[in-house]
Parts: sequence; structure tokens; C-alpha cells
Amino acid sequence: MMRDTAATRKYNVPAAKALKEVVNIPVIAVGGIHDLADIESTICEDGIDFVSMCRPLILEPGLVNKFKEQKAKEVKCLSCNYCLIGLYDAPLRCYYGKCSSHKI
Repeated sequence: MMRDTAATRKYNVPAAKALKEVVNIPVIAVGGIHDLADIESTICEDGIDFVSMCRPLILEPGLVNKFKEQKAKEVKCLSCNYCLIGLYDAPLRCYYGKCSSHKI
């Protein structure tokens, strides 16, 4: 039902940059931010004020602390969207590997 797709990186950053040019408030980018390098480049190089992550935090709720403690530089989330399988009827969590032959 759900096809595997390659994760797209920083796919909303161009829109966030365009928005940043016309507003006088902080701008947050979300979407395809998969590692610490993405976070740093979005803020330092692209000039975005903040980044937001969703799916990676479903799989790794302590991810931000791992980044801060330098215990991780990348997320485990593959952006497969399997977390959406139980969106209405089951707990929010990563279901990857539970409904396919893949394992995390």
C-alpha cells in the first residue's frame, strides 16, 4: 500500500528562505532535516531561525539530547511514513519493519 521512497533533504528550506525575505518574524523550516549537518546548514548557511523535526522524534524522542551530547549526528528515521499507519487507530510510533520485511 505504501511504497518506499528515497528521503528528500531539506525540501521546505527554499520556501522558508523566500518567506524569511518578506517577514520580520522568526522563521522555522521543517521537512527533510535528517541530521545535525542539515540543522546547522539550515540555520548558519540558509539563514533560517529555527528548524523543526517530527518523524525523527517519533522514533527517537531523545534525539535532541543525543545531538547536544554528541552521541549522534544523524537520525535513524528513514522518512518512510510508516508512522502514519496507526495515525487514527493506534499509538503514534514507528511501524517500519512491523509491516514489511525491513528492520530498523
